[in-house]
Amino acid sequence: MTRSMRALLLTACAVLPLAAVTVWTTGAFSTMVDPPAEGGDAGPRDIQVRVHAWGFSPSVVRVKPGQRVRFAVVSDDIKHGFAINELHLNLQLVPGREVRSPTLDVDLPEGTYAIHCS
Repeated sequence: MTRSMRALLLTACAVLPLAAVTVWTTGAFSTMVDPPAEGGDAGPRDIQVRVHAWGFSPSVVRVKPGQRVRFAVVSDDIKHGFAINELHLNLQLVPGREVRSPTLDVDLPEGTYAIHCS
């Protein structure tokens, strides 16, 4: 085996487990919440979110433009913040205690908006 082939193999053996752990801990495979089917109640849609170090579960929430939503957020471990800047939402979380957002009208164009720990 050549020296460069050995170096490549050792690098792959070090990087692949690290990549797998990173994907697992960031919640890349966690569930997504899709918008409800057409029709139904005209009231706000309640969205449950769990917060933990380095992530949110679900990691993706799909909401239709014009939909009314309300978040119910719980921190699983330490103090966190739950912020969506475009919705002017910033909740402060205490471990184990559910915090509910006010009802929000999602008057944003279709797109991707990040959830931040504030």
